[in-house]
Amino acid sequence: MTRGLRLFIATRSACVAAVIGAGLAAAPAAAPAGEFAALLTPELLADYATGYTPTFVRLERAPTPPPRPAITAAELQRYVANGYQPTQARRELTARERLCLAQAVYFEARGEPEAGQWAIARVVLNRVANGNYPGHVCDVVFQGASRRGHCQFSFACDGRSDVGGNGNRIVRESWVKANLIADEAYRRYLQDRPAVGELPASTLFFHARRVSPSWASAYQPVASIGAHVFYAGL
Repeated sequence: MTRGLRLFIATRSACVAAVIGAGLAAAPAAAPAGEFAALLTPELLADYATGYTPTFVRLERAPTPPPRPAITAAELQRYVANGYQPTQARRELTARERLCLAQAVYFEARGEPEAGQWAIARVVLNRVANGNYPGHVCDVVFQGASRRGHCQFSFACDGRSDVGGNGNRIVRESWVKANLIADEAYRRYLQDRPAVGELPASTLFFHARRVSPSWASAYQPVASIGAHVFYAGL
């Protein structure tokens, strides 16, 4: 090997060593190989083993939850007696209730401002929630309908069809709107959410503004909305 070649190799090795050294200097210092092993001393391991319990043993020793009490025949009878209904029966009831509410809104307030239609729905649902009236929408809407002149809502015993939406486009649109209002009003009622409008829960009566029924003086006027005046008990 010539003297020039030896000088070239020595110079190149020095450069490589310098680069590697710089990289190692920039890297974080590694922990000594035996540092972590030194932490696990025989004394520490023995102390840990004194109270150590394998996982499968801990699971076996876990307290067993108490058995759930069986449902007795008496409890089932009480459940049924307190108003239990199969799911399909509840769905059918809900559909009927919404239809009856839509009929009340449609026949009592179609063609009125929307606020007037919401107000009719509110009166019906206020009565449902009031202990002095039937507890279902259809029973409230058609209360007394079997005797002409004794119904609570005039359309229910006027001798005409109670099927809504039969007619021209305006009539059909009014029926659709009444159903939308009834659907939302009834949903809010079931979910115990605030009703639409400003009528209080005590509002249980109304009449058309064109008439002056004798019973009106026995109640407190609450609001005049659209073509109706609304009342609450004194």
